This record gives sequence, C-alpha cells and structure tokens, in this order.
Amino acid sequence: MVSARIVRRSLLPAFVALTASLAGPASAAGEPRAALLAQTYGGLGSWIDVFDAAAWADPEAAVRAMDRRGATILFLQSASSRPGPAVFRPARTARFLRVAHARGIAVIAWYLAPYVDRAYETRRALGAIRFETHDGERFDGFALDIETAPGSPAAPIRNRRLLAMSRRLREAAGPLYPLGAIIPSPAGLAMEHGRRWWPDFPYRALNRIYDAFMPMGYYTYHATTARGAYRDTRRNIQLLQRATGDPAVPIHLIGGGAAQSNAAEGRAFARAANRYGVIGASMYDQMTMGPEDWAAMRAITFRPPHLPY
Repeated sequence: MVSARIVRRSLLPAFVALTASLAGPASAAGEPRAALLAQTYGGLGSWIDVFDAAAWADPEAAVRAMDRRGATILFLQSASSRPGPAVFRPARTARFLRVAHARGIAVIAWYLAPYVDRAYETRRALGAIRFETHDGERFDGFALDIETAPGSPAAPIRNRRLLAMSRRLREAAGPLYPLGAIIPSPAGLAMEHGRRWWPDFPYRALNRIYDAFMPMGYYTYHATTARGAYRDTRRNIQLLQRATGDPAVPIHLIGGGAAQSNAAEGRAFARAANRYGVIGASMYDQMTMGPEDWAAMRAITFRPPHLPY
C-alpha cells in the first residue's frame, strides 16, 4: 500500500507555492487542495478516544484492525480538557502516527473544547496541531469537537468563544492546513430542544474557517428503525447544506453510535449517504463497531470533494 504520508509529501510543494498568494481557506481552491481534503477527511474513518484503553495499550494492533476493515482515516483524540500535556500519552500517540502512516492511513487529531477558558483550550488545540515526533511524524489535520461540557457558558458566549478560537486556529495553522469542524447533529439542532440548547449555531461563519464538517448525526439518538435512520441521515445532510448555503459543502458524516445500531440501520445510513452525497463517513467508535457496522460503511461510495469556494 502506498503510504499516505508519501502522497501528502508529494503534494506539499504545490501547497507551499500557493501559500504566498492565499489569504485564507476560501481562496485556496483547485485540484491540489481537493486532493489534500480527500486524503484527510474523505473516505472511511475510525474513531479512538482517550478512554479506549485497549487501543492505547497496543496502537499497532488497533491500527491493523481498522486497516483490515478498510478504514483510511484515524480520528485520534489528542487530549481532554483536564490538566496535563496537550497531547495525550505522546509516546503512544507517536506509535499511532507511525503505524498508521506506514499503512497509508491519515491521522486527524480531535479535541473537545468546553469554552470555559478559551486561551487554555486554544493552547491545547494548537499543541496537537504543532505536535511533532523526533522522527518528523505529525498529525495530518485537526478537528475541533464542538459540543458542551459541564461548566460551558450560555450559547451566545459559546458562539463568541468558538469563533474566536476557530479563527485563531486557522491563523496559526495557515490557510492550507486541513481543519475540520465536528458539529452537533443539524437534525438535532433543528428540534425544539436543540434550538433551546444552541440557538443561532454559526454554520456559515464556521464554513468560512473550516475545510470540512463532521456532523455527529447519531441516528441512534433520533431513530429506532432503519427507515428512521435513513430519514435522519438525509435530514442531516440537507440541513447542513441549507444552513451553510453551500450545496457542495464537504461532509464527513458520523452515523449512529455503533453500540446502539443494528445491521438494518447501518445499511439505511449507507443508502442515504450514497444518495445525498458525503466525502467520508464513520461510526463512533472503533472499540464498539461490529462486522455489520464496518460492512455498512464500506457500502458507501464517497464523492470527491468539490470545495465550496
């Protein structure tokens, strides 16, 4: 298998040549950038968080397992908001990076910011973006997990802090660095409780900063049948396109929680994803995915990223 790291390096000269004339991600259109986006957020993903003790005990085995199932992206939680290093278990993280890259798998760091201390949370996110091993291994991109946690402030304050943090990440990472926004389910946000929980969610402002959206669709929260899983998946895609004003917005859709999903629901998710178009898809998380979940994900034909700019 051709190493994804080698492919990315082969594209770097073109990316670097573009940076002198690019003011931000919105002007970075073209095939080279679409290729980078396809490598980092396009395809079949697998999620590992800091609580997945078995995966952290043997990173090589965890990566081999996802590789056998056809995953091309590893979404690896870089840290929690608790005090400690900005990158969780850095030596083990380095092992994940090495073995994934050797197998052609991109590794995207992700971090949940509760918007309690914006400066602290920004430093932790930047710590993942800037993380580098002694032999030059780095994350291939970074995704901000946009949720709430105990102590999170009211929605207007969250929005201000979210956008300020996001702009700082883009400024620090540069216009070509692949940034993703992990967002709540658009279908959930459109429900009455969702509108109360996070009114005026800033879809369009985020679309100007991030390269791809990763909605936590989680049809298992909203549906109990295959028909419901299909309907929820369709609604998440359509609502996100409408809310951003961009029918070609790059979407890596996170389906149901694997532990609560059955085979029929997974197949329905795949059918909706195929019909309405996503660049990537996954379920949460690797430790709870069964063969039926992987089979459903592999049934999705991912569309090439057509950037909205």
